[in-house]
Amino acid sequence: MLTPTNISFEDFQQQLIVELQKLQLCVDHFETSRPISRLKPRLPDPDKLDGSSYHLDIWLVSVRAKLRIDEQAIGPEPEVLAHYIYDRLDSKVQAEVLPLITDNNLTPNVLFEAFTLTYSDPNKATKAASKLYSFCQDIDSLSVYIAKFTRLLYKTDTME
Repeated sequence: MLTPTNISFEDFQQQLIVELQKLQLCVDHFETSRPISRLKPRLPDPDKLDGSSYHLDIWLVSVRAKLRIDEQAIGPEPEVLAHYIYDRLDSKVQAEVLPLITDNNLTPNVLFEAFTLTYSDPNKATKAASKLYSFCQDIDSLSVYIAKFTRLLYKTDTME
């Protein structure tokens, strides 16, 4: 701490200015070197993908929404997002995609394509189309019938 002993007022004032500049540099350094806090995620983590084709569609929607909405909280880099996806896999599925994880150009879309090729039902559209042909309202209300019909139509991949 500076004290005004045996020096002129101007010299003391100059010393205070120098000391203030040093402190300002310290504050600037502290503010720039402080780690940037991450945002808090808004959506819960999706369940882990267990490898069943039945859960794949639902899981893909959940994970894509999580990546889109909470991208800043997870990390915007494609590799970070891909490792987040890897963390949301069951250990059996993790073992199957492990060779992809070691790739330097890993992106979420690479993993999504691998999951779709591996776990989706190749006959899903055909099965849904045959159900659609035999689909009738029965005793369901019109709103329930339309919801079921729309779901079947979605499964046939004919909806735009």
